[in-house]
Amino acid sequence: NPIRRVRKMTALLVPLMLSAFRRAEELAVAMESRCYRGGAGRTQFRVMALARNDFVAIAAVTALLVLGAAFNRIGPVDHLF
Repeated sequence: NPIRRVRKMTALLVPLMLSAFRRAEELAVAMESRCYRGGAGRTQFRVMALARNDFVAIAAVTALLVLGAAFNRIGPVDHLF
């Protein structure tokens, strides 16, 4: 029954939300008491791009995986030598 499921979820979500808001309030008070001010000194998110060395490393790992899978498919290589 969907109505019963919503009621059960409400019984779980209300205490969870209250706990989250209490924790947020505690964190805000703690930051304010330490004179934390956001602004110019904050770090910024930088988007990283793949460089040439990254592509070389990806190709090398892929080649090793393919080689390992091929040797696993062949079986023991003792008879080749």
